[in-house]
Amino acid sequence: GAAISDRSEKDKEMILTNAKRILREGFHPKFWMIDKSAAERAAILEVWPKAVIRVCQFHVIQAITRYNSTSEGKKKGRKAIHMSEEMLGMLLVAFRSAQRCRDTKDDPWKAAHEAFNKQIRRICRKYSRLDLILILTEYFDDNWWCEEWRNSVIDAGLPQGMTRDGNLNTNNWVEALFRMLDQVFLQMRKNKR
Repeated sequence: GAAISDRSEKDKEMILTNAKRILREGFHPKFWMIDKSAAERAAILEVWPKAVIRVCQFHVIQAITRYNSTSEGKKKGRKAIHMSEEMLGMLLVAFRSAQRCRDTKDDPWKAAHEAFNKQIRRICRKYSRLDLILILTEYFDDNWWCEEWRNSVIDAGLPQGMTRDGNLNTNNWVEALFRMLDQVFLQMRKNKR
């Protein structure tokens, strides 16, 4: 078998120093990454009321893309909206642009929100899908721009110069590690939840 290398003395010292600091000051994560789970959000905020919570960008885009599909529509008790790939792509670009808003105060967010809704109208007119203007506007307002989730989806609260397009925009690597734990170590016998 392959030998597992140990940490360097410098790494060990840094780990020990940080562990002592956590014991002294408590554990305060810089931010949390979740899959838009209201239960996870509530649990985190119960322990860390001022926690910065981000919704995984991959899962946001996946949800928006699924909203366009027939199967997802049937689950939600509505007709699928069936946008073309090109139209959906333009909508996602407009959404990503709105996510760049760094401030949820009335003026900056209001401007970003209005610009996004204007883009929805423009895209729907371009593809002769005026029937979708209200449907899409309501979908984004109810699911992503609502007060409960908006701050977790836009760039507000991120350090200066960092956007949701940076390295800290997905939790897929954590999910991959859990999958490996499930398959390799637990042999699919236990449910971690």
